[in-house]
Amino acid sequence: MNALVVKALIAVESGFNASRVAGPTGGRGLMQMLKGSIRTLRGVKDKYGYREIKNQCMVISPDEVLNPVINIAAGTRWLAHKYALIRALPAKTLFNTLKNYNQNNEEGEEYARRVLDLYNKSK
Repeated sequence: MNALVVKALIAVESGFNASRVAGPTGGRGLMQMLKGSIRTLRGVKDKYGYREIKNQCMVISPDEVLNPVINIAAGTRWLAHKYALIRALPAKTLFNTLKNYNQNNEEGEEYARRVLDLYNKSK
């Protein structure tokens, strides 16, 4: 994982505010981890009995997610998971990974452009 991509993602997500808790979405910490994302990273089965992540699980408490080191570890693991979900090339790009980290729609596309713009400026 490129550290400058993670830095740009953090800038967009939280403005480097480690204690940020978003209103309606409930995102927490530097990488704005959502409760559902944290549940998925734990390897917990959903209501249909499906377990999205089967290995390299992370058990994180609601308080731990505000720890910057833990938040970045969880956020980068979530970003890697989103990359792994993209089936094949040519769709397997950083742009699509960032879009899926946020939302897989127009808002996600704008989000990915903002992160990539900051990333490209920081190189």
